[in-house]
Amino acid sequence: MFWLAVSLPLPAQPLDRQQIEALALAQQPRLQAAQLEVQATQKLVDQAQMTPNPTLSLGTEVPALRVVSRVQLSLSQPIELGGKRQARTRLAEVLHQEADARQQETQRQLLLEVRQAYAELLAAERKYALEVQAAGTALHQWTLAKDRFKLGDIPKVEVMQLEADASRAQAAAQQSQTEREARRAGLAVWLGMPTEDVQVQGRLGSDAPLAPLPDLLAQAIQYRPDLQMQTLSLQRRQSETRLEQARGVSDLTLQTGLAYDRTYISPQNQSSGLTGIGQPVVSLAAGLSIPLPFHDDNSGNIAAAQLRVQGAEAEREAFLRQVRAQVESAYLAVVANQRTRRTLAQQTLPLTSQTLKILEDAYRVRARSLTEVLNSRRVYLEAARAELEAARQEELALIRLEAAIAGNLSR
Repeated sequence: MFWLAVSLPLPAQPLDRQQIEALALAQQPRLQAAQLEVQATQKLVDQAQMTPNPTLSLGTEVPALRVVSRVQLSLSQPIELGGKRQARTRLAEVLHQEADARQQETQRQLLLEVRQAYAELLAAERKYALEVQAAGTALHQWTLAKDRFKLGDIPKVEVMQLEADASRAQAAAQQSQTEREARRAGLAVWLGMPTEDVQVQGRLGSDAPLAPLPDLLAQAIQYRPDLQMQTLSLQRRQSETRLEQARGVSDLTLQTGLAYDRTYISPQNQSSGLTGIGQPVVSLAAGLSIPLPFHDDNSGNIAAAQLRVQGAEAEREAFLRQVRAQVESAYLAVVANQRTRRTLAQQTLPLTSQTLKILEDAYRVRARSLTEVLNSRRVYLEAARAELEAARQEELALIRLEAAIAGNLSR
C-alpha cells in the first residue's frame, strides 16, 4: 500500500495570482524578443561612440613618356565637426531607452491578459460551484417529492414541476462546466501547462480601500511604460534634429604621406652627357580637405526633423489624455461594482436565503405552495448570480486599473 501510494500522481496544487504571473512571464516569446531588442540597442550605443576609421592609400606612377617615377604612401583621417559623435551617441542612447520601455510595456500588456484569464477562470469556478449546488438542491427536492407522491401527500403536477426544475438546474450546471473548462484551457495556453493541471485559488474583488483618484493618476503618469515611450519618442525626435544640425556642418579630412621619386636621365634630357637613373628623392606631403556647402547645407532634413518634434509633442499630449481617461474609467468601474457586490453579499443574499428557507419549511407542512418555493429559489439564484457577476466585473475593473497605473493595488 505504501509503494502504491507513493507511485500515484499527486493532484495539481492550486496556483495563486503571483504564481500564475511568474509562470506566464517565464513562458512568453514576446517578452524574450523584447529583452533581446534591449541588448541589441545597447550594441548600437557602443557603435555610435566609434570614431571614423583612417584610410591608408598606396599608389605608384610608372614613367612612359615621363622622366619621373613615383611611389606614394598616404594616410587620411576624417575629423567630425559639429558634435556629430555626441549627437549620434545620444540618439542611440534614446533608442536603447525606448527598447527598455517597450519591454516593460510588453510585460504590462502580458500581465493584463494573464490576469484577466485568471480572473475569468476564478469566476467560472465559482459559477460552476453555484450551479452544481442549485442542481443538487433541485434534484433532492424532486426525489423527496416522488416519495411524498407515493404516500399520496402531494399531487402529480408538483412532482412534474420539481422534475422540470431539476432538469433546468442540471442543464445550467453542465453549461457552467463547459464554460469553466474553456476558461481553464485559455489560461493553460498562457502557462504552457496541460489543461487538466491548471488549478487556481484566490478571490474576486477586494475590500481594501482605493487610493484617491488624483494619486492614481499621478502614479500612471510616472510609471506607465507606454507613456514613457511617448516621452522618449519626443526625445528621439529632438536627438534626430540635433544630429541633422550636426550633419549640416562639413567635416574635415586631414591627409599626410610620403612620396619616393626617381628621375630617369635620357639623351633627350641630359645635360651632363650621362644616361641612367638620377638620385632618388623622398618628400613629405600634407593636406586638408574641406567641403564647401554651396548647394547642400542639410537645411531640408533639419526642417523636417523640427516638424517631427512638434508632431511628437502633439502625440504625447493626446496619449496623456487617453491615459487619464483609462484610469478614471477603471476607477469608476471598480467603485460601482464594489458597491453593488457589497450590497448583494451583505443584504440581498442573506434576505433571499432566509426567505427561501422559511418557505421551504412552510411547504413541508403544506402551509405554502410549491410555486412560492420555486419563485423564492429563483430569486435567490438570481441574487447569487448577480453577486458573482458584480464580483467578476469588479475584479476585471481592478485588473484594468492596475494596468492603467502600471502597478499593483492593495488587496
